[in-house]
Amino acid sequence: MTATEKIILAICLIVPMFLAVNAMLWSLYQRRKNPSRYGAPQRSSFHISQPWQKEDTALEELSKRVADLRNTDEPEQKREGSGPPTPGKE
Repeated sequence: MTATEKIILAICLIVPMFLAVNAMLWSLYQRRKNPSRYGAPQRSSFHISQPWQKEDTALEELSKRVADLRNTDEPEQKREGSGPPTPGKE
C-alpha cells in the first residue's frame, strides 16, 4: 500500500466519523433548544405513573368551590326567618 492510498484511506475513515460526531452534537443541541418535541417519552411515563392526575385536579378544584359555596350560604340560612317555612309553626 502506497502512501497516497494510506492518506485516502485515512481521509475516508476520518471524514465520516467527523460528520457523525457533528450530527450527534447538532441533534443534542436541537433537543435542548426545543425540549417539547422530544419530551414524549417523559410525558408518557408521567401519565403512566399518575393516570388520573388531570381528573383529580379538576375534582379537587370542584370540591373547594363547593366548600366555599357552602360556607358562604351557611350564615344566610342561620338568620332568623331566612330559611324555608317549617310546617306546623306559624
